[in-house]
Amino acid sequence: MITPLGLQDQLLGIVAAKEEPELEEQKNQLVVEGVQNKNLLSEIEDKILAVLSSSKVSCGYYSNNKRTRRNCPWFCHYLIEVLF
Repeated sequence: MITPLGLQDQLLGIVAAKEEPELEEQKNQLVVEGVQNKNLLSEIEDKILAVLSSSKVSCGYYSNNKRTRRNCPWFCHYLIEVLF
């Protein structure tokens, strides 16, 4: 659906590209980086969920057990090693 705001954004983009092409290129690069970062975040979240679902160790955030909570820093380091 075409909206006045959408048309205004498109016109502003055209004018900016004509008057300041380096800024338009920088904007386009930032858009691409934003999409790449969003995809990377999604991949990392999926890996974290996979590790958590296959793990037998609870991080202990929802536990009152002090021993389980002590394992949390170890588990966080384990996640970092597995993911990266």
